Amino acid sequence: MTPGDKLKAPEPKRGDLVATMPARADRIIGFLNTRDIDQGQDVLKAPAGFDAWLRQERAFTGPSPSEEETEAARVLREGFRDVVAWHGQGDAPPAQELDRLNASLVQYPVPFVVSPDGFLDQPQPARTVADALGALVADVALCQASPAWARVKVCQNPACRWAYYDGSHSATQKWCSMAACGNRMKARRHRARRRSVSVNMDQKER
Repeated sequence: MTPGDKLKAPEPKRGDLVATMPARADRIIGFLNTRDIDQGQDVLKAPAGFDAWLRQERAFTGPSPSEEETEAARVLREGFRDVVAWHGQGDAPPAQELDRLNASLVQYPVPFVVSPDGFLDQPQPARTVADALGALVADVALCQASPAWARVKVCQNPACRWAYYDGSHSATQKWCSMAACGNRMKARRHRARRRSVSVNMDQKER
C-alpha cells in the first residue's frame, strides 16, 4: 500500500450514504496518522518533526518540545490508537495497557475557557506542549460523546493500523482501504483456512 492509497477515503458500499467527518474526528485521526506503520515513517520520531506538526496542525506558539515531551506524545498517540481499535473491534482493553495510558493522561490537564456565547471551548493557540496535547485529549473525550466516535476506526490489518473515518451508512468497514488491506486480509484468511484443512486431512490419513 502506498501513502496515496491511505489518504483516500474508504470506499462506501453501493447505495450507502457517506457521512461527513467532523473537525474533531479529523484532528484525532491526523494525530494517530503521524505514524505510518506500513511505510515505517513517524512524524514524531524526533522533536523537530513534532514541533513542525504542532505549529502546523495545532496553531502552537510555545517553545519547541523536548525529547521527553516527544516520547510522551508518542506514548499518548499509541495509547489512543489502541483505544480506537478496542472500541472498533469490541475488545476488552488489557489492564496493563490501560494503566500505561491512564498514567500518560495525568500529564495533560484538559484546557477549557468560557467563550463569549457562554459555552466551554478550547483555548487557541496552545502555548505549551501539555496544553496542545490536553486539547487532543479533550477532542477524544468530546468525540466519544458524539455519534462520530463510532466512525473513527483503526485498520484491522495489524501491519497497517492506519486511522480513518468510516463514512459509510452502515459504519461497518474494517479496513482503511478495501482495495489494499481488505483484499490482503481476506487472502490471508483464505490461506490460513486452506492450511488448516490440509493439516486436518493429513492427520486423518495417519
